[in-house]
Amino acid sequence: MSQTHYLPIKLNTTVLPKVGVFVPDHFQPTTAVNVIVYFHGNIEPFCKTEPEPFKVKGIEYYLDTPLFRCLREELDASETNAILVAPTLSVKFGSSTPGFSPKYGNLDQANKLDFLIDQTFTRLKESGALPATVRPGKIILSAHSAGGVVMMKVLRATNALKDSIAECWGFECLYFGTDTWKSWLSANADKQFRHVRQPGVFKDEAAILKHFDNFIDVASGTNHCSLLKEKWREAINASPTLKPSGAMV
Repeated sequence: MSQTHYLPIKLNTTVLPKVGVFVPDHFQPTTAVNVIVYFHGNIEPFCKTEPEPFKVKGIEYYLDTPLFRCLREELDASETNAILVAPTLSVKFGSSTPGFSPKYGNLDQANKLDFLIDQTFTRLKESGALPATVRPGKIILSAHSAGGVVMMKVLRATNALKDSIAECWGFECLYFGTDTWKSWLSANADKQFRHVRQPGVFKDEAAILKHFDNFIDVASGTNHCSLLKEKWREAINASPTLKPSGAMV
């Protein structure tokens, strides 16, 4: 049976200490467990996410909202052998307004991704949800909308697990320029950045990144808020990282 865990992992003092972890029904633990890390975007009513309940329950509320239930449902239905890790960020953190202070759990700092993954695995092992001998395998970073700024900052930061980042998935998240992506794509020719968008959105940014063979531009979305619902399963199915693997003996 699938399991959702809400772990009290404290990233810093400005975001709710709650990390959502989904272990699909079909999951079979292997020595190295593949991880999809998901960074949510700003909490906005137009995406059927309300700030007040989010402030109380964080990612637990978010994962049950109509347009984002697919994060668990489609991973489960795909029968992909990976777990989903989704930290709670803040209500609003993606903005270019002068003086705006973003709050996303210090994930822009050195070793913070390491901390997030280490704490997640430690707590899952303690609860018996994962065997004591497993370790993190390949990591996919994914983000919707403003979550893209967090994904970029993680890529810039120093982490021991940085080499384990095998792919990135973005869902209309190019609000913050392309320099980080140009650097990452250039330095990691064997890794992919898959970006999903509506046909008329981020055309200039996509044109810049299309010069890289490892950039995949999916310009067939129909609505900013429903991109995950439309394309999350497609990203899972197309992933070169998420391959079937044998269960640990």
